[in-house]
Amino acid sequence: MNYELIVILFTLLLLPGIIASFIPGVPGMLYMLFVAAVFGFATTFSLLTVNNLLILGIIVIAAILFDVGAGIIGARYGGANMLSLLGGFLGLIVGTFIIPLPIVGSVLGFFLGIYIAEISQHHKSKKAWKAAIGGVLGTLTGVAGNIVMSVVFIISFV
Repeated sequence: MNYELIVILFTLLLLPGIIASFIPGVPGMLYMLFVAAVFGFATTFSLLTVNNLLILGIIVIAAILFDVGAGIIGARYGGANMLSLLGGFLGLIVGTFIIPLPIVGSVLGFFLGIYIAEISQHHKSKKAWKAAIGGVLGTLTGVAGNIVMSVVFIISFV
């Protein structure tokens, strides 16, 4: 099998990672790093060196930190406390499974999780609304950053 065909095959295997980057909390970038590592081993690191793999790993770490951090910063900016963030995270997971449409279920779940946690703690709808909106805006920013980093990953890989 020639190297061009292997590169094309593994590049196609990276595409689900880009699709997963549209869903908050789904580790699409870790999947992409795994595929790149398998590619490196399959080609005995002749096309993708260990240094290249380390650079791709740095891209993945940056994407994960940005993805998680943006949602937390947005919610905190909106006034959410740590318990509300935990509620948002649980809502994100539940929403992803209840409404399995990329972004829709996870963002709606994150919003409702923060909103319900804030309402149950402070009984102030306006404060809960502001915290939940901040969380959603942060999460969408994280998704946008994750998508950009996924594209940078694929370009770097190729």
